[in-house]
Order: sequence, then structure tokens, then C-alpha cells
Amino acid sequence: MNALLHRCRLRHLWLLLALALASQHLVVFHRTQHLPAVLMLALLVWGAAWICLEDHWDELVPAPSGPSLLVGALIVAWILWRTALVASYDSLLYITPPLAMVGLALLLRPLRRLGQFRESLIIAMLMPVWLLVVKLFPEQPLSLLTARASGLTLQLLGLAPQVSGRVISFPGVGSVRVEGVCNGLEVIYQALAVAIIFLVCFPLSRSRDRLAVLLLAPLVGAVSNVFRIALLGLIVAIGGSFKESSFEFWHKGSGSLIFSGLSVLVIALIYSRFVNRQLQASP
Repeated sequence: MNALLHRCRLRHLWLLLALALASQHLVVFHRTQHLPAVLMLALLVWGAAWICLEDHWDELVPAPSGPSLLVGALIVAWILWRTALVASYDSLLYITPPLAMVGLALLLRPLRRLGQFRESLIIAMLMPVWLLVVKLFPEQPLSLLTARASGLTLQLLGLAPQVSGRVISFPGVGSVRVEGVCNGLEVIYQALAVAIIFLVCFPLSRSRDRLAVLLLAPLVGAVSNVFRIALLGLIVAIGGSFKESSFEFWHKGSGSLIFSGLSVLVIALIYSRFVNRQLQASP
């Protein structure tokens, strides 16, 4: 009985530590980075990593080796100390999730058994990969394509915008300029990350289904952002007393997150169709 209570206490302490790491990361990220779509990605990463750990719930009792306990404790302590010092943009916040996962895993198991937590580690790597995508992905082609597709969408709605490069203009009324932060890269990557999370947490057996999900996800994200830019153009074209407030809401406010959420919902629906088809095909 005493041994069981001891195991429960150790597990609860580990879970509290994991919650503290995730909470501090999200709070500091929200306070300093000012990137709503990436904050949503961070929420998805932590939540999905937790879902993967639920499969090992009965095994989440710390039983590390001496070296892994020391290294894990040092990693966790350093993360808690270093993230508390962040006051502005800091790339550290993008590598914190995988570092935290490694530290927490080492507090549970020896180094040779870290493979037990590979799903959570794969998901956590989505944050630093995003940092690489931002630095390496060419911004201009996507911005030009987004402007062109948004202009075409507005034409289908009966308007007559003029698209020149990255600018969608309505002569005598106003214009929308598709800059790098509005070209949809964040939404596209978030959509792809959601697809990867689903594939890791709820695997599909057929490779062609996995490939279809990975191809459809960024397309859904891109279309979602095209509709958002088209909506901004529609607001400019219509005008009115609420033009500025409406534009800001859908441009930088919570409205931009609505389109991100819709893309996530669409991907979830698509993935559920693949899962249901897999279940129906199984004997």
C-alpha cells in the first residue's frame, strides 16, 4: 500500500512539473511573441503531446537512472529559469517544447528508453521546424499567389479589383497589400502540423491515405487564407463607418484566428473520413 501511494505521489509530481513547463511556455509566448496563429500551434503541440502520453498513463511513474535523473533535472531547471527571463522575441521559445519533452522523459526513464516517448517528441519538434520554415521559405512567390487568388475570388463575387503584384486595389476606394505576415504561411504550416499530429496520434494504415492528408492539409490552409484576404478586400470595397474596425478585426484581431480554426476543423473532418473508411475496411 505504501509503495502504491509512493508511486502515485511521484507520478503526480511529474505531472505537475510537466504542467508547469507547458503553462510557463504558453504564458511567456503569449506575452512576448504577439503571433496568435503560432500561439495556437504551440497550444496544439502541447495538447497533442499530452494525448500521446495518455497511452502510457500506467507507465508514467518516474524510474530514471542516476545520469538521466541528473540530466533531466538540469534541463528542466534551465528551461524554467531561462524562459522566465524572456521579455521580447526569443527563438528559445520555439525549441523549448522538444527540450522540455526530453527533460521530462529523462526524469521518467533512462536514456536508452526515450523511444517510448517518440510520438510526443515528434510532435514537439513542430515548433523548431516552424522557425526553420520562416527563415528558409521564400516569401514573395506565396504573397503574389495569394494576392492573385484573392483577386480572382473577389471577381467571382462580382467585384472588379485590380491586382498588381501583391496589391489588390479598388480605384478611388482603397487597396489591400499582401505582405509576408499575411501571405498565409502561418496558416498553411499550422494546417500541415495538425495533419502530422493526427497521423502521429491516430495513425492511418494505408500510405496513400497518409499522403493524401499531407497534401490536402496545406491546400486547406492556403484556401482559408485566400478567403480571409478576399474578405479584407471586400471590406475595403464596401467601406462604411465600421470599415477600419472590421478590417483590423479580420486582419490582426481575433478574426484571423477564426480562419485558422476553420482550417483546423476542415482538416479534422477530412481526417475523420479517412479514419472511418479505415475502420469500415478492417475485418
